[in-house]
Amino acid sequence: MRVLFVSGTTTVGGAARSTHELASLLASRGHAIATLLLDDSAPRRTRLHRRCMNLRVKVSDTPFANIVDSITRSIGSRVSLRSEATNYESHTAIRPENALARRIREFRPDVVVVNSVDLPVWRQIHYDLANLRLPAVLYIREESGLLHLSHSGILPDLIVANAQGHVDAADARGHAAILVPSVVDCSACQTNSTREAVLFVNPIYEQGVDIALALAKARPDIPFIFAESWTLDTDAIDALQNAIADLPNVEFRRYRPDAHDLYATVAILLAPYRYPGRSRTIAEAQCNAIPILASDRYGPREAVGPGGILCDPDGSIDRWVDALGLLWDDDEQYKTFSDLAIAHSKRIEMQPATIMTTFETALSDLLRASTDSAEDRMK
Repeated sequence: MRVLFVSGTTTVGGAARSTHELASLLASRGHAIATLLLDDSAPRRTRLHRRCMNLRVKVSDTPFANIVDSITRSIGSRVSLRSEATNYESHTAIRPENALARRIREFRPDVVVVNSVDLPVWRQIHYDLANLRLPAVLYIREESGLLHLSHSGILPDLIVANAQGHVDAADARGHAAILVPSVVDCSACQTNSTREAVLFVNPIYEQGVDIALALAKARPDIPFIFAESWTLDTDAIDALQNAIADLPNVEFRRYRPDAHDLYATVAILLAPYRYPGRSRTIAEAQCNAIPILASDRYGPREAVGPGGILCDPDGSIDRWVDALGLLWDDDEQYKTFSDLAIAHSKRIEMQPATIMTTFETALSDLLRASTDSAEDRMK
């Protein structure tokens, strides 16, 4: 198979790492793989594109519609080759949806897999793929991906999702989805941790930075590491630095690509997420036998399993403080949760070979069905 992955995320962060590992695995099985990711290095062109999108809506019923559409589609369409990829092609573009046509001409995929895009981008990608009669796969990695099933009315040929909660939510909307958890290669993140600190990744509101700050304030004896994942802009970094200025036990670290380094000193992973997505950070921590203190949402609940403690992100901070104390202060409890965490990481559902086979089979079945349909139309 020739598979092209298109993502609205940048080259850093959990979705990008998951895409990379799945692409690499598929390539190792002899498939031709390419990825097209977001390049967020040109904010001016991004703003210009947004303005053109708004203008396109305003002139949609006028003679100027085609001109504005052509200009909008030209912005950010240039692709750049990434050097980090190993056994597959990887490119970035300021607007991946505008670069898609070129990459399809060059790579000639059998199927295109799309994740982490907003409604207008999905509409454009689906339109282009339908015109080319290329199957479109929607990979739901975030709760917002479910909006494509309920708001856009533009459905893919196949839906896969990285959390059972997403699969259930798609089913509730009347659409079948296949569970394909994010691939996590434990060997890429395992380390002999010195277990000295609490790790909190991606310090933004959606990830529960307010809860993390409250815990750091409540337990000044515990070192905390606030690690950047998604690239934070200057204003966000300044706000965070101000928030931790009076918390000497909190260290802010800029993004580091080496996952071994990320977990080298971690005793507990803090995951107080306000959204129900299934974070790969939890899986990586459990590969290192690190217990998790996480939000009681369906994504974290699935990922944590018995290897940690769940709390309500909208509940009392005292519950969080007590749970943190249980893991940090009680050696026996810590060992119990640590053992459960590493055991949970070894379940068959999360093994890369299992995930790859499920995904590979789903794509093969889709392509077979698409071929049969095309042959039926020609009869």
